[in-house]
Amino acid sequence: PFSPYDSKLYDEGMSLVVSNYKRSTSCPISRYKSTNLLQSILRKEEANKKSAHETIVLNTDGFVAECVVSNIFMVSAGSVVTPSLDTNILPGITRRIVLDICKNSGILSSEEHFKIDVLIKADEVFITNSLMEIMPVSRIDDTKIGKTVPGRITQQMMNAYKRFV
Repeated sequence: PFSPYDSKLYDEGMSLVVSNYKRSTSCPISRYKSTNLLQSILRKEEANKKSAHETIVLNTDGFVAECVVSNIFMVSAGSVVTPSLDTNILPGITRRIVLDICKNSGILSSEEHFKIDVLIKADEVFITNSLMEIMPVSRIDDTKIGKTVPGRITQQMMNAYKRFV
C-alpha cells in the first residue's frame, strides 16, 4: 500500500514540537477541515525550523488539542488517552478507529483534558491520521518519549489497525 511517510519512521518514531500559536477554544471552525490553512502553515513552519516532523497544538486554556495534520494519543499506565473533543479538535476517522480498537481489545481508553507536562511524561505517544495511520512518537521538543519506540501498546494499535483496514 502507498504511504507518504518514510517506513523507518514507524520503527524510529516522529519528532514533535509544541507550537507557540494557540487554538481558540471558542472558535467553532476548528472542528472542521477548511481551506483556511494560514495557522496550519505557520505551525508546520515551526516544526520545519526545529527539524521536527509535526507540531502539537495547545488550546488557549493550555490543554493539548491535536497536531497540525493528526490527532494525538498518549499511553500512561497501560491506558490510552486522547484529548477530549471539547478541546476544539477535528474528530478524525483514525482517532475513532483507535478508540474502537481499544474498546474491542479490552484496553482502557479515555478522552480527557491534559497539559503538555503530562504528555511528555507518558510511557508512549502516537499520532494518527488516515494517511499515516498510527505513527509512534520518539521525541517532543527536547524530551525523549518512552523506553522503546514503538512502545508495546502503540505496536498493538498499529497491528490491530492494519488488520482492521
